Amino acid sequence: MTSAKTTGRTIGILLLLHLITGLMTPYILLQQLTRPLTFGAINSVNSFQVRLAVMMLFVGGALTIVIAITGLPVFRKHSYAMALWLFGLAIANFALQGGEIAGYMSMFSFSQNYASANAADLGIYELVGATVRWAWKWIHYTHLLVMVSWMFSLGLMLWKSALVP
Repeated sequence: MTSAKTTGRTIGILLLLHLITGLMTPYILLQQLTRPLTFGAINSVNSFQVRLAVMMLFVGGALTIVIAITGLPVFRKHSYAMALWLFGLAIANFALQGGEIAGYMSMFSFSQNYASANAADLGIYELVGATVRWAWKWIHYTHLLVMVSWMFSLGLMLWKSALVP
């Protein structure tokens, strides 16, 4: 059985990894996809960059589950219900992350079609592109709500269990 101090350190390292793979880098790499469709924005989107960011988002989503499982033995001593809520929010976060990734990939595929479209079809592409972006935005905002709830619950559990001095 690991000590609470070792568990706290492990969670700290996992949180740093989560910051890089799930919260910061992918959104920087995918920033071009979230802008309105323009030829300048589409030309700067790299397919390798998008695929790398998507894989990082999957890893970041999975890290929330790993953090919840790692802290579960310590957290449940202080509040079993909160520990289960943390785990449940991590699962919901991962599911919504998958939906958001599908939205990113839809925008990426659509942007590639937009870049190869002829001038007569650009009006239709702009209309459908706006719809695709709004569909992504709604799942993104829902994902943000769950993610922030998970982060708040994690902070509360870290404070209650005194894993963070």
